[in-house]
Amino acid sequence: MQFGGHYRLAAPRAAVWAALNDTTVLQKTIPGCRRIVWTGPDALELDIEVNLRLFKPVFAGELTLSNV
Repeated sequence: MQFGGHYRLAAPRAAVWAALNDTTVLQKTIPGCRRIVWTGPDALELDIEVNLRLFKPVFAGELTLSNV
C-alpha cells in the first residue's frame, strides 16, 4: 500500500513534522487505521481495517520510513 500526494499546510514546518511523528495524529489521518505504534527509530507497526462491504478484515503490517 502506498500513500502519496502533495499538500500545502498553513502551519510552521516544525509543527507539521511533529504531527507526522505523532501516532495519535497518524491514526486519525490514515483511513481505517486501528492501531499504530513506533517499534524503532524508522519503523512503525499498524493495523488497518479495510471495508469490503460483506466483511471488514484487519491487516497488520510494518511501515518503514526511508529518505526522511
